Amino acid sequence: MLTWHLYSDARRSRIIRVAMDIAEAFDAISGYEETLVAQGEAMGMKRGRELGIEEGRELGIVKGAEIGSELGFYQGCHLVWSHMLQNEELKSKLPSRAAKSVASFGALLEAFELKNLVDEDMVHELLRIRAKFKVITAITGLRESLVYSEEDIRAHKDMSF
Repeated sequence: MLTWHLYSDARRSRIIRVAMDIAEAFDAISGYEETLVAQGEAMGMKRGRELGIEEGRELGIVKGAEIGSELGFYQGCHLVWSHMLQNEELKSKLPSRAAKSVASFGALLEAFELKNLVDEDMVHELLRIRAKFKVITAITGLRESLVYSEEDIRAHKDMSF
């Protein structure tokens, strides 16, 4: 404990100045730490955005290729069935009920928009295309033999983005 009355005014002044200098030094250190934390947070946010964009782009490319490949398969099936329905010799190989389903399947494929957006409508449209494909393969007796990909079908059952 300091006994102030033993010190001269000049000495007391110097002690107070030193104490204030020490307090200012600790304040500066504390402020510097806060500055470093804020800078680190800003750098982390920036890097996180960059990584998020990169990861999103990569995922978009993969998912886009998967959906495009599946739609291409369906489009190919539609073209074959449409050709069969237009050819008198081949028409007899398809049940008469298939014509209406093939036409609506083609309309669904035509209406599907290939754009750079993922929304609920796109997912529902893709599910409708898959359902119509299942109907046609069931009508034609191709349900077990004409499958895009067993693995993809299982994966697509719970499709989400």
